Amino acid sequence: VLCAAELGVHKPDPGAFHAACETLRLPPGAVAYVGDQPDIDARGAVAAGLLGIWLDRGDLGGRPELLRITALDQLPDLLRGDTRFGAVSRIG
Repeated sequence: VLCAAELGVHKPDPGAFHAACETLRLPPGAVAYVGDQPDIDARGAVAAGLLGIWLDRGDLGGRPELLRITALDQLPDLLRGDTRFGAVSRIG
């Protein structure tokens, strides 16, 4: 668990997302971040180089530029199609 108060930086600052990546020992491009705030979470993660996913539990929509799910059970299917997150590569 990482807390903004301990890091001295908070979302949507890229440093907050990069600190999480460093803790995981993964580059930002290998990390998916799911959050319920479209700008602070999803857009902030994308700006930091992560895959940002908006968890839109209220099914508000209206943000076509963001990857969006309405429930966490949709996450595996979303990630399955991305070779960074375990999908079998069809290249080579």
